[in-house]
Amino acid sequence: MLSEHEGEEGAEESVALSWLRRPGLQPYRLRVSGHYYPHELAKLIQLAKPKEVIPVHAEDPAFVFEFFRKLASLAK
Repeated sequence: MLSEHEGEEGAEESVALSWLRRPGLQPYRLRVSGHYYPHELAKLIQLAKPKEVIPVHAEDPAFVFEFFRKLASLAK
């Protein structure tokens, strides 16, 4: 996932993608922002179907974990 504008990533992104591909991982480019409404975040999670969400820069990480847990339980 990228949080910066793609022009700011430069060669670092290319190197990171090469390392991810070595063990056979399929990287996907996904621009994310912390400024989502809950329904937008829910849609993003439902589309991406992550196994895990790790909030890196959040005012209330516990809220993000609980929100994801509830969405995951609804998807089952």
